[in-house]
Amino acid sequence: MSCKVVVKPLAEQDAAIAHDYYESLAEGLGGRFLDEPGYVFALIEEHPKMYQEVLPGIRRALTHVFPYGVFYALEENTAFVIAIVADMQDSTRWQSRTGS
Repeated sequence: MSCKVVVKPLAEQDAAIAHDYYESLAEGLGGRFLDEPGYVFALIEEHPKMYQEVLPGIRRALTHVFPYGVFYALEENTAFVIAIVADMQDSTRWQSRTGS
């Protein structure tokens, strides 16, 4: 079963903030960071139920190089990405997004 991945605006904002942070550390590192969610999105498209549910209806896929989780909800044939956050961030910060 494959699905479409839709990135919600707040998740896009998460990625942009992380990009800017990594880019401030080293030129080009922000771009390398953005590759990671892209790889995860491709895996979600092909295998949407591959990742474990961390809350009812919410799954988390981990990136491989950077310590980030991609949180998404499946609805029919669409995976809605609701957050892209560092593992060390407070998880309650993004959990309010699950109802949107």
